[in-house]
Amino acid sequence: MQILGTGMSAKMWEVTVEHARTCVLDTTRHVYFPSNSQQQGVVFNAVGQVTGLLSECEYVTVDKLSETEKAFIPHHLFLALLFPSIISL
Repeated sequence: MQILGTGMSAKMWEVTVEHARTCVLDTTRHVYFPSNSQQQGVVFNAVGQVTGLLSECEYVTVDKLSETEKAFIPHHLFLALLFPSIISL
């Protein structure tokens, strides 16, 4: 997947990532519930970093997730970022 196109050199990418690391993020969290489930949602911050799952009204941080739960994350995070209008704050 090419997010920024083909014209970005490795050095430009390195500078961009380094700058991003200096930015201060707010504490807002977003939740995406797949259309087929209101039982389990992916919780992430403003830059798409997953912080945990909301499962049956309980928040579980990433470090406490099982391998099965971790497998749930990538596809649903992709859908959440693809369709931002369906994300809950």
